[in-house]
This record gives sequence, structure tokens and C-alpha cells, in this order.
Amino acid sequence: MADSYYVFSRNDGLQNHFVYYTQKTLRSEPQLLLDPNTFSKDGTVSLAGISFSEDGKHMAYGISESGSDWQSWKVMQVDGRKTLDDELSWIKYNGPSASGWTHDTRAFFYSRFPESKDKKSEKASLNMKLYYHVVGTKQADDKLIHEEPAQPKWGMGGEVTDDGRYLIITIDDGTTSGKNRIVYRDLKEDPPSGRGIAYELIDKHDSDTTLRPQ
Repeated sequence: MADSYYVFSRNDGLQNHFVYYTQKTLRSEPQLLLDPNTFSKDGTVSLAGISFSEDGKHMAYGISESGSDWQSWKVMQVDGRKTLDDELSWIKYNGPSASGWTHDTRAFFYSRFPESKDKKSEKASLNMKLYYHVVGTKQADDKLIHEEPAQPKWGMGGEVTDDGRYLIITIDDGTTSGKNRIVYRDLKEDPPSGRGIAYELIDKHDSDTTLRPQ
């Protein structure tokens, strides 16, 4: 349930993709939220993921073409079903997550690769970086939050703790081992308007660690 409504998906059995709806109560009439079947006539463009701000007022959603791992993300104003001008590209694997939104609900953290002339090139999937995106702004204005230039194969993702104070950055080693490092930033003392200081919490890729704040 996002804010004051439920979110669910369903398929009539003949549709290429599940359709998403909202519902005020369990007995009220469902309202269409997003129909990925409208993305393309042949069904080759699909939904890559959805992510709601904490207040439920905005939803980020990803689009993938022809089964590609590459995604583009948009932002919708849920009330009125208005898709905003936000257009985020060069995303692969780590798009905006529900835990990536800041608690003021005006922005989120996400990871992407640098622009490349050829997405099929091996180099296009190197040097992933973590960014901070404010809703309603251009991707070119996003703030670079974290990178690991000495380790181009490493990947990363950012999550905000339940109290909204810390940004937890999980860094994998670019293999299938599932092991990761963790660094963090204090968003109260170090707001995401600049690069800031990332403190090491887990400094080696020797375990699969997930932080679950209480």
C-alpha cells in the first residue's frame, strides 16, 4: 500500500504485460495507474520496474525495449496520472528503488553508466556511478554522489535508512559472488547537494551483507 491507496497488477490472460491499478479501499473501484501494453504495438517494450516515493505522490518507472538490460526511467505524478519531463537513461541493473527515495520525497538515488556510443560494447557496462535526482529536473543536472574510478567493474546502489538520515551505498565486485562492501553518508550533516564524505562500514568483498535498520 502506497500512502492512502493500494497498488496491484493484473492480466486478463490475453495481455502481453500486467496492468497496474490503484484502489482506495479493498471494496472501491480500481483506477488505472499504468498500462505497459501501450508502450508498443507488438509488446516488445516492457516495464522494467516501479518505485514510489514515501508519500505515494510520485512513481518512477523503468522501460526496457526488446528484452534489453538497458532501461530508461520516467517519473509520474500519481494524482492525475501525469508523466513528468524526467527522462533518465544509461541505467542497467540498479534503477531507482523504493528505499532509494529521500524522506522529503522530492528526490531519489539511482545508479547509471556513463554515456557511450555503443551500448553493446563491453566498455559501456563499466564505471557505474551513483547519482541523486530531483524530481522535475534534467538528468544532466543530477549530482554525482559516489564512484569507484579505480574499480571500473564494480557496481553500486543507494538506499536511505528508515529514519531518513543515512544513505547506505552497497558496492558489489562485478562478479556473481554476491559479496559486497558497504559505505554510508550522513544526510543530516552532509546533504546530497554535493559529493560529501562516504564512510566505510564493510571494507572488503568477503560477505553478502544487507543493512536492515530497526
